[in-house]
Amino acid sequence: MHQRLTTDHGLVVDRETVRVALTCLDPEGVARRKKQRLSRRKYFCKGPNYLWHMDGYDKLKPFGFCIHGCIDGYSRRIMWLEVTSTNNDPSIVGQYYLDCVRQIEGAPRIVRADCGTENVVTAGLQRYFRSNADDVFAAENSFMYGTSPANQDLRDTGVYDDSDPLQIACLQFCFTGLLQEELHRVARHWNTHRIRPYPNQESHPGKPDVLFFIPELKGKHH
Repeated sequence: MHQRLTTDHGLVVDRETVRVALTCLDPEGVARRKKQRLSRRKYFCKGPNYLWHMDGYDKLKPFGFCIHGCIDGYSRRIMWLEVTSTNNDPSIVGQYYLDCVRQIEGAPRIVRADCGTENVVTAGLQRYFRSNADDVFAAENSFMYGTSPANQDLRDTGVYDDSDPLQIACLQFCFTGLLQEELHRVARHWNTHRIRPYPNQESHPGKPDVLFFIPELKGKHH
């Protein structure tokens, strides 16, 4: 919220003021988020483009909106965050990956994703790009499969029928653009916000964009 107020609206406000305001305006929401706060685990990544994590988000899937994203493990920079009518099509997921590789003019050393068939194109592209590498993560070893927590769909309230193609198409027509705009805003805010240090932290604090594009500041390299 602090990032949105300063970046999108040009307001000069400190984090403590935002925190107090949120506590007053939405005490139940603040209390709920505190209860669901995750305990931090140790995570280490050697540098930018060493390991990318990608996955889909299916909670809006019953309404026809499938979200897919990828994050750089070292800098925590969001590499892409997109919404479309499906995230199970290997060609669509592969296009996200390929567009990102073209944009940064390079491929990561490792990509990690779940075992879904939607990742087969990306796995093939990644292994091809790394086919001539001379390290232990060359070719087949450059794409790693891992488990992903089970997704939970929203409950049917009786107002919306997810088996009706017309209802799905209407929702997609009205809200896909809005969702994509908001996802890009989320990615932009995340990539420019400052990750603060915390005890036993293995990853460097700082802004994801800076950590990704100028790793030399922390003694790292692409």
